[in-house]
Amino acid sequence: MIGITEALSFIIAFIIAWIIVSIPTWFASKIITPRTTTFGRAMVATLVGVIIFAIFSALFSLISPIIGTIIGFIAFLGVYKVAFNTGWLQALGIAILAIIITIIILFILGIIGITIPFIREYSLSRDLILNLTVHRNYQPLHARVMNPLKAQGIRLTSSLNPG
Repeated sequence: MIGITEALSFIIAFIIAWIIVSIPTWFASKIITPRTTTFGRAMVATLVGVIIFAIFSALFSLISPIIGTIIGFIAFLGVYKVAFNTGWLQALGIAILAIIITIIILFILGIIGITIPFIREYSLSRDLILNLTVHRNYQPLHARVMNPLKAQGIRLTSSLNPG
């Protein structure tokens, strides 16, 4: 059974992730359609686009996974077309530019040491959230990607659960 704390934590994490994922779409739409773009529209387009993609992709994947993905992507572009009052080509431009902006942001975060694999390498329990210390020899991004065995040099310690 899910408690109120877990449900509230999920809702807060979902909203934060939704805001973060909407930022590249907002930047891309600001560049391509500056007159009709607001951050709110980008958030709605991101949320509705993902839902529409999932529905269309699931339905048409019964025929073929490739067809499902293509039709899901076209439906996603349709959401951008309506949300930003653009044509199909501009909607495609927003989608492509949002992907490029996301890659640039992730590259910059990787340079300063914040990477997606870092989040995946361990899970936090309640006692670790209270007092967490991460001991890690810093390695450049390329070293962690190219040599995953060396990247496993992580040791977590907590004052509540020493070890």
